[in-house]
Amino acid sequence: MISDAKIWEYIHSDLPLNDLTTSLCEGKERPAKLEIFTRERIVLSNTATAIRIAEFLECKDVNTGKDGEIYKAKEPIFNASGSFENLHKAWKLIQILFEYSCKISTHTADMVALCKDASPYCQVQTTRKNFPFAKEFCLNAVISGGGRIHRANLSDSVLFFANHIKAYKSFENFCEHIADFKTNLPEKKIMIECENLSEFQTLLHYKPDVIQCDKFSPSQLSKAIELKNKTNSSIIVTAAGGINLKNCKEFAKTGINAVITSAPYTQGTADLTGKISFI
Repeated sequence: MISDAKIWEYIHSDLPLNDLTTSLCEGKERPAKLEIFTRERIVLSNTATAIRIAEFLECKDVNTGKDGEIYKAKEPIFNASGSFENLHKAWKLIQILFEYSCKISTHTADMVALCKDASPYCQVQTTRKNFPFAKEFCLNAVISGGGRIHRANLSDSVLFFANHIKAYKSFENFCEHIADFKTNLPEKKIMIECENLSEFQTLLHYKPDVIQCDKFSPSQLSKAIELKNKTNSSIIVTAAGGINLKNCKEFAKTGINAVITSAPYTQGTADLTGKISFI
């Protein structure tokens, strides 16, 4: 949930006092309706926030779809009624929110479909590289698209990167501490990123809960899965680094448990348009 306080902050950033332009218009108190349409196929997301914005700005008869629903080009995704003036206050706030959110959820859904086609059990998980000051917004959009959250924040999971491992004498010396990590945080999974097959094979011996393969090619990942299967290990294997809509299916085919990606956050905005008319 995005808090009412954050929603008000978003409104206030665009409407600190009054809409000067609309305040000059004749008939600004007349009843009107707002309709927002999509010009392309989208997966809808963050509808609860859009509804709250409309309600805060005294719009009525607010109607939109459910998160995760698919809309085709030219279909309406949101409508509301209210005074001509209030609808102008709400219009761009809601449209821009949907433009960014739906682009994330649509791209996520497309990646999920490709990965599931290659491997029914391969998840699409997004990284912490979401928009600054908009974490809840971004996570809502990913979930609406059928994706999962790799890490919401630094406090929810344990993931060692190469820059953490530099604190130890060697990679193997670091691996010798994995059992201690599990003892110190027994309720958390220990995830470790590796950069090559040699490190992967070493990690198999020390048995972390998750091995994240960074910038492995699909062929290298296939070899890693072969090595894991030979040990009859239950270790979860994920892949990260440069995974996107064009190549995610090839990664999913290798037998990994999840692809880790930031791609949905870098796709820009969906093509939407809005229309206000008097009733």
